[in-house]
Amino acid sequence: MYLFLFVLLIRFKNFMKKILLALFLSFGLHSTVSAQTILLQNDFTGYNGLASTMTAGWYASFHDTSLVKSFYTSSGFYGMSAPAYKFGLDSTTLISPMFSGADSLRFYMKGNGTPNSDNIFYVYTSNDSSTWNLLATYDTIAPAAAIVTLALPMNSKYLRFYYSKPTQGYNVGIDDIVVFANTTGIQSNSNSWLKDIYPNPASSKTVLTFDQVLSKIDISVYSILGNKVLQVNTGNTNRVTLDVAALPQGIYMVKVKNDKSSSSRKLVIKR
Repeated sequence: MYLFLFVLLIRFKNFMKKILLALFLSFGLHSTVSAQTILLQNDFTGYNGLASTMTAGWYASFHDTSLVKSFYTSSGFYGMSAPAYKFGLDSTTLISPMFSGADSLRFYMKGNGTPNSDNIFYVYTSNDSSTWNLLATYDTIAPAAAIVTLALPMNSKYLRFYYSKPTQGYNVGIDDIVVFANTTGIQSNSNSWLKDIYPNPASSKTVLTFDQVLSKIDISVYSILGNKVLQVNTGNTNRVTLDVAALPQGIYMVKVKNDKSSSSRKLVIKR
């Protein structure tokens, strides 16, 4: 009898978690998107560090139940409810199952520890789960919780979250991953004051424009493997021209920082 009641309570708890998440999404809290159709979501219900408890269809490279643990259950370290998945080792990877027709992505993210710009969090998309295109990078993950919203390229069918952690002592939690279709009015968090980058694709030069004159600008260009291939420092302008003639053809991520925040945009070099 007690066992039956316990199982019933657990199922009710998981059911309520789904209801709360649905309400959260429908009212659009902490987001800039509306009128969406949910294609895929993962709130890590029931995950306890064992691979067998990971949400069906999702691949995670890191599982741990005892030492560093691959999940967060402490108050303030997860989204709508516990647990959150933890990127606690170098090269930790999380890959979604297939979806189609998506145009936006939202997820909860929180750093834990002392921020270190050597550690970089990457988000990729793919249409075949083999070739991955860089969507966003984060090298200043705040220890405060944030809801990240990103526009997805057409024909995106898979997501890959990857954490490069050459310096120990800082981990990242992720929760409430949702993929949408039929989104209106989306503005990607990673592209706030970085207005445009053109031409894109570029062959020899590309221009970055900002919505205001910035007194301090640090621009870094990263290859798809996460290697920094170009660095430019300037200021007192709302427009910067980058010379990319020496870079090979391919997909890059342009990361722009000022003294208050950072923004990023994908750049394609094609000749």
